[in-house]
Amino acid sequence: MRKERICDGSGFKELNYDPDGRGDLWNAVANTEQAKIADKLATEAGNLTKKQFGKNGRSDDSDAFRHAYWSFMMAKKLGVEGAKNIGDGHETASLRSYYQGSDQTDGELLMDLHNNQIGRQLYERYKDSDLPPEKIIMDALNSGQLQTVPFKVRLKR
Repeated sequence: MRKERICDGSGFKELNYDPDGRGDLWNAVANTEQAKIADKLATEAGNLTKKQFGKNGRSDDSDAFRHAYWSFMMAKKLGVEGAKNIGDGHETASLRSYYQGSDQTDGELLMDLHNNQIGRQLYERYKDSDLPPEKIIMDALNSGQLQTVPFKVRLKR
């Protein structure tokens, strides 16, 4: 379900995102144990996404699922605040971007942040449920809760 949404750039504020915040490298040094857990969960999310979709895509259903699942699982293992800190840090400056730079657009960034937030919210809603996390996330994807295409960002001038 590919749904285009237009944003004036206020989405960053609504998501309580600091684009000048700390990235993956800072999290790895300052929160080594959390970073190790997050890395393991990122691998798990990538493997599950590949199994479910046949790929780990970018700006598509598989990307939305992967982000929401990773954030859900981080919220479960690290708490909602820890998941937000690690997730936002990854979007601010992933380890890959330190070395290769980033070609991520503002619309893709908002898409990722949105899906991260949905993953954390779903964890809060279903933390006492016996439903498997992948079913919870897939249901959210199929019901249109996840953003599967980058936001169209039109900044006010």
